[in-house]
Amino acid sequence: MSLPARLEKLEFIVRELQLALRLAKHAPEAFVARTLSRHVAVRAENFIAHARRLRKPLKRAGFDTSEFHNTKEIYADYFDEYFHVTRDKLSAHVQDLDFGGRIELWNDMEVVKIDFFVSGAKEIYKGLAALNIPGYVPHAEPAELRDAGLTRALDAFRDSAEHRPWAEVGVDPLAMTRPNTASTLNMNPVHLRAGQLALIRRWIKIQRDLLVRVQGYEGMARVLKSRLITDIVSFFDGLVTRNVAAGAPQQMEGLNTLLLNMGRKPAAIDQFLNVFAVDPALDAARAVRDHISAHLEIDETILLSSLLGEIDSFDLDSCFAFFDRLAQVFENTCRDVLFLRMYIADGQTLYGVTPNISTAVSFDERNPAPVNTGPVIPDYNDERAYQDNLTRWLEGDATSRQDARHFFWVAFLQSEVIERVAEIEDFAGGSRSRTYDFRKAHRFILQTLQARPSEGVFLKILELLLVCRSGDPYVLSEALIRYSQSAPPHHDVPLCYCLGELAGWPHKSVNEFLAKRAGAGQDWNIQFQALLALFKIYVRSEGLARVNRMKPCRSYAVDIAPLVAGLTEGQRLLCLIAFASQFCSSRMGNYAQALTGEYAGLQSGIESLCKDDVFAAICAPVADVLHELLQTHDYVGVCLLLADRLKPANFDTLAGELLTASCRGWVIAASHNQATRHFAACLLRKQEFATALIIADQMATANPGDVTLQIFAAQVLGSTPGAGDETARRIATIRAAYKLTNEQEDSLRQLERFLSHSPATPQ
Repeated sequence: MSLPARLEKLEFIVRELQLALRLAKHAPEAFVARTLSRHVAVRAENFIAHARRLRKPLKRAGFDTSEFHNTKEIYADYFDEYFHVTRDKLSAHVQDLDFGGRIELWNDMEVVKIDFFVSGAKEIYKGLAALNIPGYVPHAEPAELRDAGLTRALDAFRDSAEHRPWAEVGVDPLAMTRPNTASTLNMNPVHLRAGQLALIRRWIKIQRDLLVRVQGYEGMARVLKSRLITDIVSFFDGLVTRNVAAGAPQQMEGLNTLLLNMGRKPAAIDQFLNVFAVDPALDAARAVRDHISAHLEIDETILLSSLLGEIDSFDLDSCFAFFDRLAQVFENTCRDVLFLRMYIADGQTLYGVTPNISTAVSFDERNPAPVNTGPVIPDYNDERAYQDNLTRWLEGDATSRQDARHFFWVAFLQSEVIERVAEIEDFAGGSRSRTYDFRKAHRFILQTLQARPSEGVFLKILELLLVCRSGDPYVLSEALIRYSQSAPPHHDVPLCYCLGELAGWPHKSVNEFLAKRAGAGQDWNIQFQALLALFKIYVRSEGLARVNRMKPCRSYAVDIAPLVAGLTEGQRLLCLIAFASQFCSSRMGNYAQALTGEYAGLQSGIESLCKDDVFAAICAPVADVLHELLQTHDYVGVCLLLADRLKPANFDTLAGELLTASCRGWVIAASHNQATRHFAACLLRKQEFATALIIADQMATANPGDVTLQIFAAQVLGSTPGAGDETARRIATIRAAYKLTNEQEDSLRQLERFLSHSPATPQ
């Protein structure tokens, strides 16, 4: 039985070598090809190990193995020379290497060498046919390599290379081998390990994306599954120090230990290890890695069919979920440790940086890397380019939208000037004049808006202007004001909002537009947005002035307070909450210290209104909670608290307005989990279940070590109509993945009771 079993494994290895070679040859770029070629290094070592184990039983059975022995040992010698270290340090495991040595090993993986080891293994196996061994099966090329569907999928993969005129940030130790990459270099052990983890994360992304392309092709999918499982185990071993015997080849200090050695507490890693049931997920992946992914079980009594069943039945989706949590823990660790924050930026685009491909070593000498001809500079005065980039912004994926944003950002600053706009600022003792350039790109946007596009396109154009505001926001505001002269009345609300985000003082036409709409007699929705816009303009302008001049130029009491004085108590309450919340935004928070008196006055004004005769009886029981929410700057929580008190007291309209303001972002949520949970709860009150679930899931994903947030996401899912079965599966996943306290288990049981006794409704 041993000979057929060993021969079957040997033939399987040859097939996997061919499959891996085909993947590498269809890679869109050299780095991806080498990423996939690592499986050839793994399987070539497996071939040598199994071929050596085959020789002795062949000799016992009376076969002449001299030629087989000599050929396989020549093959093994070449492997030791070229790929042995690559297999051990970059493929089956990911371990420490000299920086230059790693790059040399990586660049040494090229198609001619990969082809040699694949064809060599195939010829050695075919040579066994002459021995007439019982159970020998002639090698046949994997059938899926002749499948037209797979060929189309691999051709599309090969053609998927991005040819963009920008560079990207690379923080891994192989970044220097990739074209168009601004690489970093740091030899500190902590940085080396963090870079290693960034490298494995990049490999995993490449392989996950490719796996989607080849789903349905068992052999190809199995190759990628093997690589992914192996790399996920390597990622964990780089993040958390593995408990192995001293001096073992696998001994390596994880990022957590290296940080401790530097006196830094790896809080995110420790929290995750304390609450997550790591062993079941890791042990399952490591077992497959050891049996078939990085090795191929050498024990002749364990048949290939058993090993294939093990990897085919392995729950890869659960393994991906495990890795995604690990990757988030790594990112949180980098965010917590100041000198590791650079690793969060891996893969980000560096717009305006000249790309360089001179460091890229070709994987296939027949297809050398192209000569760097420099960046292609767009024509920022071309109307066709404006339209093409607007289409990318409206219809493209995230990458295309980002490219379009950058194009317009530059065009708003550099395209041809067609008009000069003068603005005069009056102040005590005189005036000052400034001139702004209204450019060709601004005219294109104005004309596009005046052509009355659909509502969806209109709103996306406003979004484009907002993401370009770091350039010259004055002229963007001017374009909107000019459009407002012919805009339909229902556009006043989004125009007020955008002007509040873009404009500053002085801008006479903006002030006139907003002041008119902030006055009495206007529709309340428009009036509220105009008041909020004027307040935001006041904060940015006055805050900046005080930072620079260290003395007030304008005052809330003169410029803003009179505008809200004539409002009803409920309208004033909504305005004060919205005003105060603006200091929670990243753009406005910078001015909080310069406007501490105004901010404190807004907070006290909110509490005073809640003690007013109109609301006193309603709000008195929650006065302490209200005060605590204000102290944590949780204005979304304030809206939620007050809405829940006001609705039973027949203040339905105000309650609805508070929730709507929170859900639409007019009341800004503070950047902490408490406020984010309240934001999701407001969305549930408004029955916006899908958005609430997105928010809850994002929070849970960003905090994999916080079990309460995983449970909260399940509760939000359970409140979604028709999601009972999915919620039950989510509960089971949480129970399997985390070490739950009694309180946390009680929360899950309560959710289960809710699901069993009533239809899903907002909680």
